[in-house]
Amino acid sequence: MKNNASQIKVLLFAELSEKYGWDEKYLSLDLIEDKKAKSILKHININVAHQSIIVAINKEISSLEATVKDNDEVAFMPIFTGG
Repeated sequence: MKNNASQIKVLLFAELSEKYGWDEKYLSLDLIEDKKAKSILKHININVAHQSIIVAINKEISSLEATVKDNDEVAFMPIFTGG
């Protein structure tokens, strides 16, 4: 049952999920001071170099400076390299 608070779904992938021990959480958007994707990382205590992470908002690659809205899905993943 959804309450009246604005919320977002936060997903972690690959090494982030392994390191922090979870892959999906729901957060109150009201707890994110400036509503920026980078501030979500700070709020959930994920300490990574911003240049080593990709953010997708609603399944579209975005910027850590992007503003997040109610009911958005915000996914964080490490930059993948391959050969």
